[in-house]
Amino acid sequence: MSLREKIPAALVEEWEKLSEHEKESLEGVPLNAAIITLERRAERKSTGNEVLPLGISAIIPNHDRENAFFKELSPEEKGHFDQLGDEEKLTYLSPVMPASFAVKIFRDRLSSPQTAAKEVKDQALECISAAEARPQQQDLFAPYPRPMTRLSMFFPMAKLELAKKRERFENLLISHGNSWGTLEYTGPKLDISDEDFLMALLAILQERNNVISDPVSERPTYAYRGALLPVFQILGIERPSGKDYDKAEEVYDRLTEAKIRLTIQKTSTRGKAKKELAASGPILSYAQRDCKTNEFIIAVNPYFYEIFADKEYTLVDVKTRAKLPSPLAKALHRHIFSHEGMQKYKESSLATMINYSEDSPRERRRRLKKALEQLQDKGLITFKIDEGKDERVIYIKKNSDGQFRRPRKLK
Repeated sequence: MSLREKIPAALVEEWEKLSEHEKESLEGVPLNAAIITLERRAERKSTGNEVLPLGISAIIPNHDRENAFFKELSPEEKGHFDQLGDEEKLTYLSPVMPASFAVKIFRDRLSSPQTAAKEVKDQALECISAAEARPQQQDLFAPYPRPMTRLSMFFPMAKLELAKKRERFENLLISHGNSWGTLEYTGPKLDISDEDFLMALLAILQERNNVISDPVSERPTYAYRGALLPVFQILGIERPSGKDYDKAEEVYDRLTEAKIRLTIQKTSTRGKAKKELAASGPILSYAQRDCKTNEFIIAVNPYFYEIFADKEYTLVDVKTRAKLPSPLAKALHRHIFSHEGMQKYKESSLATMINYSEDSPRERRRRLKKALEQLQDKGLITFKIDEGKDERVIYIKKNSDGQFRRPRKLK
């Protein structure tokens, strides 16, 4: 029996409006998830909101997770489960909720018929929150494109500048005269906190390894759906407020506008430079927030996933980065830890490499030294400053244990 024959009659009209690709996407998911997707699509159309691409809206299911849940149930319990409403079924099948918790709560519901459905749902949500929080107790590493640790479109911005309307760039060329490659950027000026939210998101996606097919290009990519609590916790925000969610929405919206053209320069076996286009397009291909539930749906540009799959990335310790006290320290952390051994920089060159050019030379000197001291106080680096012949020279060496790791193979 086809999915069209299984869905409620009220949703058949919505089904007929789908493209063949969208229908195929829904055919591959459980019936309850397909029904919820069609209902939400119809609701968005009726309220004039943008319709969510089905390739992303259908990422709710996790078949391994569902199998683990049903494996624990007896035939009688499965019969009771089939009688539940679709929304309640999805509560028990949430990918972020451990199967053991879901089974316990479901059995509690069966043994206590008088328990209100809301209480059961509250118990489930409490377990989901605990499951989401659990990864924060471990080290978390963001797979960050290696060229972007050296060629960055993120700027250390002062609070006064952040309060103003964002400057926009058109084809801003970032190369710093190096042999790593070039980055051409178009979009709003991005600050270091924008990068914080991006790295935290990538760390969660790396942890969950949630890969989907992009609905436009049909290329594999990372996608995230759910509460943003894990991201906030990485950033040190245990109880996010409405303003925090508003800021996250603004950040991820900016990142959908942030278009890059990244060219990596590699050396061939004969020692000749070879340029390869590594990524082109927005950093995020999709971002949406449900303001009622504060649930986010975010998809990463497929070209970034290809960079990750080719191991052209470095794993950044996002929890260590989040504890650094200044944007300059975070920018230096990103750049310094992409290098091995002792590095030597002219003071002006180091400032240029982290997009820092706002202050006078004297103020720049003071702030760079302070940021380096912050990294040294955390035990991350050692550094030395020599006056030099024409300008100051800074020697920096990251500690051997580092806070970046070698890439691991993605599943």
